Amino acid sequence: MAIKFLDSIDLVGGSLENVIIQNLSANPTALGAGQLYYNNASNELRFYNGSAFVTLGVSGAGIQTITGTNGITASTVGSTATVEVDYIGTNNIILTAGTATPVATDSIIFSDESDNTVKKAPISALPFSNNSGTVTSVGLSTNIAAFVVAASPITSSGTITLNLNGGSAGQFLRQDGTWASVPAAYNGWLLDTDSSGTTFDVTDGLTVDFLSGTGITPTHTSGAVTFTLDNTAVTAGAYTSANITVDAQGRITAASAGGAGTMTSFNVAGDTGTAVAITNGNTLTLTGGVGIDTVMSATDTATFTIDLVELPVSAQVIDPGADSFIILADVSAVQGKRLIGDLGLSMFAAPTADLAIGANKLTGVSNPTAAQDAATKNYVDTTFAGSGALIFQGGYDASVVPPSAGVLQGWTYAVTVAGDGSGFFPTTLEIGDLIIAEVNTPTTEADWTDIQNNIDQATATIQGIANFPTAGGLTVANGAVSMASVGSAGSVGSASQSLAITTDAQGRVSSKSATAIAITASQVTNFTSTVGGIIASQKFVTSVGNGALTVIPIAHGLGSLDVMIQLFDNASGQTVNAGVTRVSPTDIELNFTTAPAANAIRVMVYNMG
Repeated sequence: MAIKFLDSIDLVGGSLENVIIQNLSANPTALGAGQLYYNNASNELRFYNGSAFVTLGVSGAGIQTITGTNGITASTVGSTATVEVDYIGTNNIILTAGTATPVATDSIIFSDESDNTVKKAPISALPFSNNSGTVTSVGLSTNIAAFVVAASPITSSGTITLNLNGGSAGQFLRQDGTWASVPAAYNGWLLDTDSSGTTFDVTDGLTVDFLSGTGITPTHTSGAVTFTLDNTAVTAGAYTSANITVDAQGRITAASAGGAGTMTSFNVAGDTGTAVAITNGNTLTLTGGVGIDTVMSATDTATFTIDLVELPVSAQVIDPGADSFIILADVSAVQGKRLIGDLGLSMFAAPTADLAIGANKLTGVSNPTAAQDAATKNYVDTTFAGSGALIFQGGYDASVVPPSAGVLQGWTYAVTVAGDGSGFFPTTLEIGDLIIAEVNTPTTEADWTDIQNNIDQATATIQGIANFPTAGGLTVANGAVSMASVGSAGSVGSASQSLAITTDAQGRVSSKSATAIAITASQVTNFTSTVGGIIASQKFVTSVGNGALTVIPIAHGLGSLDVMIQLFDNASGQTVNAGVTRVSPTDIELNFTTAPAANAIRVMVYNMG
């Protein structure tokens, strides 16, 4: 049975894929214009046009087959069909028309420029129509004296004749229309040069060539010959103390500026080596040695800079008494060297971080006098050892006599093994008690002070010495108290299980297990009615429909937008679908394309929140 949708379906631009139109063997009951079905008896797709079912593609059905013909093209893109006049190719509207001989009364279509509409007019009305006429007159005049018009004007027919007037042998007609005599024959002219001193005859038909000489190039334009002195490689300009090169013709072919004076060379010498002469064209290279950099910062400026990074690492052992530092001695900027041994640490600034001296010692240090002075070993030994100050020396086994030789006043020991010092002390010392030497090299019990913990037995309200009986399952080892293991560690149980445990006499869990929860109805009081009441309070059920309304409001009162709505047909029990709008937490609205009959639709609303 098909699912009923009582409201329109909006796919919001989505595709309706793999769809088969309803198949029937006869027209169904019409539901409204646009209803579509497939008639499987006649294999036709039909739709209801508001008054009857018609077949798609048949005249009157709204969709036709559009085909182009002579001079007309037809095309379809999607649901749009386009029909237009064919203006292109051998099948255009003119070439596909029939052939005939036009007469004056035939019509022709044209575009009217005044309103841009297509109109028609007889051929006889066109400016270039086939109307015949008569030339009434043709006139001719000339301002050229050599031409004479034989007859003018002419009417509907005739010939215009032009005759030459005047002229004779040996004359030619000039551009202005007059006659002129041809000049006498060309006889020639003489040509001379600067070097030969003789001339030669340039006669008719002879060509004179002007050839390039050394440094001279001839050119001609419109009968004029120009002789140009060739450029050399020298750049035009002023040269100071110039060095020049001249060719056989006396032209300067190379030039360069020299110095302001006339010196041609100078000698350069170093701390070592042979002096070298620097002559014109040589380059003096200023090369820095180790620790010296050179930079040409201007055309005539060389800067020398000390570069200590270049200095090599020396493996030589430093001798403070023989090796020296390079120093700037004082504010007068006197430079020099100074033995390393002459420089004391007091000359340097205070360290800005911890100062490590490795495994070496600070020797020759004076005794401290200020609060922040460093103390020497001798100062500590003589100040604190034997001074009576308490100095912890470690543990003491009170089962033996306490130490004596080398012990200084103030030395303190902690008892690690209980005892009376093998009779040395009149009372037994317990673990944790302290003994302190009153004098150097103590030999009697009076030379010691023993400090007992004096800790009483612990109670519920007093901290003190406690006893841990092991009969209850405790273990005491090396001062640590622990409980014996019973059962196994881990967790059991879940939301669907109940936990069963077993304990020992001390209340410790010795075993545990989990079983699935199973509650019989007899074990729960009022469960069904209570749960049923909760479920009933979270749902709303009603029947709607009056045969008139397509929009039906429902007040469910559940107080949440998180509600699930389901509809079914009361008569058939079939689930139906309609448009649902959650108006508020207490109201919804149902939308139907066709108003349902009285109480035809059952509505169930469930609160899911």
